[in-house]
Amino acid sequence: MALSSLDLGELVEDWTLLDEERKQVGDKAWACAAGFTLLLKFYTRFGRFPRDRAELPDEAVDFVGRQVQVAAAELGFYEWSGRTIESHRAQSASISGSVCALLRTRSC
Repeated sequence: MALSSLDLGELVEDWTLLDEERKQVGDKAWACAAGFTLLLKFYTRFGRFPRDRAELPDEAVDFVGRQVQVAAAELGFYEWSGRTIESHRAQSASISGSVCALLRTRSC
């Protein structure tokens, strides 16, 4: 996936945490909060998970980091393999399904 520069509209549309998603971030610490949120929003946008940090647009990393109050540099401490990311992927897929269902029931 080629990374392209994101404008403010794209950041707001695709990378803003919804209230239900914010609850799921909960008390996750630092890199886990940022990593989990980025997995969730990437999955919601693209229907799959990023393979590694290189697939995440820098603008999105900064934008999400500000929302969860974590510096973008902290993402370097996120483990891209192992039990934590597997758990985050499972949570993200579950949340994405319920958020999508919620959005379909809202009148716009």
